[in-house]
Amino acid sequence: MNKLILIGNGFDLAHGLETSYGNFITWYLTNLCEHSLYEDKLIRIENPFNKKYAEFGSIQAFIQNHSVVHIKLTFKSDFFRDILDELSKARWVDIEYKYFQKLLLHYRGMTITNPTSDNNYVNKVKELNNSLGTIKEKLIKYLSGIDTVKYNDEIEKIFTKYLRIRGESSSAVAYFLDFNYTDTLQNYMHLFENENYEKFKVAAQVNYIHGNLKDKNNPVIFGYGDEMDPAYSKIEQLNQNAFLDNIKSFGYFRTNNYQSLTQFLNSPFEVFILGHSCGISDRILLNSIFDRDDNNCRSIRILHYIKSGKDDYFVKTQEISRHFKAENKHKMRNLIIPFDENDCMSKV
Repeated sequence: MNKLILIGNGFDLAHGLETSYGNFITWYLTNLCEHSLYEDKLIRIENPFNKKYAEFGSIQAFIQNHSVVHIKLTFKSDFFRDILDELSKARWVDIEYKYFQKLLLHYRGMTITNPTSDNNYVNKVKELNNSLGTIKEKLIKYLSGIDTVKYNDEIEKIFTKYLRIRGESSSAVAYFLDFNYTDTLQNYMHLFENENYEKFKVAAQVNYIHGNLKDKNNPVIFGYGDEMDPAYSKIEQLNQNAFLDNIKSFGYFRTNNYQSLTQFLNSPFEVFILGHSCGISDRILLNSIFDRDDNNCRSIRILHYIKSGKDDYFVKTQEISRHFKAENKHKMRNLIIPFDENDCMSKV
């Protein structure tokens, strides 16, 4: 049977790569403090005494104490200020989800005010889009500087255990749906080269569904993908395209990646989750994988990880449940493979 392997940011983190949004923001603030005066579309910083970010030790300390050492921050983007506020409270932040929350806020503003205020809210959405665009540019620059030539023996063991096909021959495919922008996964493709088919008896195909940093023909998609949200259809009816600029579906039209996935899903498959949060920012896509009318999704195995002593398996089950319609929750309970401590991808 075909195998569908969902690769998320946790896969990179399991290789020791600093690819989280928190890592990115730390890099960004560190670079700001290299200048006595810095300004972009997100922030302006005046640092006349050249205080280094490293001396603060954390985003929380930086936000709380920058003024004590005469660093002046001026936020030019409310959206970016909100992101930093979340991180300064030691909270995990999903930038794409925060973006959609802001979008909904402006949508509600349009629906409760008089029509003469519409242009004001459209302009706010355009400013929000500009902020997200700048964050995307900075994120691409940051990730492009990370060395992804890393290997994890535990990952190889997982691939060997679950992607090997028993029998004399097989036409099965291991379809890697990689949500990362990095190419860390390529370090394992040698396992599936022709001379190794006797070991794996499975062909491999990689789909960088959200783009790849090293492929100009597969540009990065950065935005939101929960078109199942009840408010989304109402947003479409506003007839204001600015509200749709960063919805992922429109980014998918730039390549045939989504069509390739759809074709793969037309045959029965087993799902393996390696480091993907299964959050609602990819809800429309994950719903099309998990909650299928043709029942081609036969099982969902969570390759969990342990961080600071906490296992993420049960959190993942809660996230996955959001991708099933209410009337299909029984299907979800049958598809998710029960917890197995041996299915641990990584401990960090």
